[in-house]
Amino acid sequence: MMYGRIVGLYSSFIGLLLFTGIHGKPLLQTGNWDPLTISSPQETKLAEEYLKDCLEFRFDSGIYTVESTGTQISTCGLYLVGPLDTQVAIDFMDFNVGCEHKGLIGVLDGWEQEGYVFPPKHDVHGHHLRYETFCGIKQPKGTFLSSGNMALIQYHLPTPGNGFVVRVQFVKNPQPCNMISMFPGEPYILRNYGQRVNCSMLTINPERITLSLVNVGITPKISPAASSTNRLLPDRQAEADFRSAQVCNPYEKGDYVEIKGGSNISVNNMITFKQLCGASAGEEETFGIFCGSTLVRLVSSGVYDNVVVIETDSLDETEADQPNSRNNVCRLI
Repeated sequence: MMYGRIVGLYSSFIGLLLFTGIHGKPLLQTGNWDPLTISSPQETKLAEEYLKDCLEFRFDSGIYTVESTGTQISTCGLYLVGPLDTQVAIDFMDFNVGCEHKGLIGVLDGWEQEGYVFPPKHDVHGHHLRYETFCGIKQPKGTFLSSGNMALIQYHLPTPGNGFVVRVQFVKNPQPCNMISMFPGEPYILRNYGQRVNCSMLTINPERITLSLVNVGITPKISPAASSTNRLLPDRQAEADFRSAQVCNPYEKGDYVEIKGGSNISVNNMITFKQLCGASAGEEETFGIFCGSTLVRLVSSGVYDNVVVIETDSLDETEADQPNSRNNVCRLI
């Protein structure tokens, strides 16, 4: 089921990787190459696997080997997705990719589908390289550490015997922001930690989205040392104060949460079904989004410490035809 939902990713590899050239020029000016090697605190022995398919998806830490048979025509890719509160740490352990025949490896901090990249450039923070390409016989040094729970390794290996060995680990993210949820039923807290950032949770399938708590544009940010998610979750005594602040106009505020959907992962091309700000406690809001991709996006000005508690569930396609004002069906984009 997972592969059927995202098989359309394959067609866009060439556009993202080869059009960047073969001289190691970055595609996007964000991301993070960490010069320090990240190792597992438990020093757990990682499982080793030889990858044979051109399109691979992996959700577990491991050591992955790719070797060309010389029959590869298309650009291939290894998609890596971890738990929502993790980052992807990538180390090349062996590397032999000949530049002379346009062999190339690319590493992307994010997710790519049909030429679109998530998260979009304006929702990525920092000024490091987000996409880098490599070729030659010397392995790239250091650890590539993604900003969210997903990363992509793309490769074009036309020469027989060329290939690479990569170690992949999922490490704890101290402040998760942009993430992909691959499995329905994963509850999560989307939070800006008082920063001027946009944070999103993307699912690549139709989803039932429940916002079990919204606190957006209400609680002023405090010092990082005093910051705690618990202070943003109202108790019974505070519920009346929260409900009194529910009425707001997200178009007049710099802080809001929005529910979006589209046929692909392009945030700019998605339909906005709902925008919310203010606060609610004990009153869940549920939306059925019948789209190829579903997005919950928290937009923050940096003035407030915003938090949204999200719960997801899978949807049956037959539910789209049921009379329900909270069901939202995408048009083709």
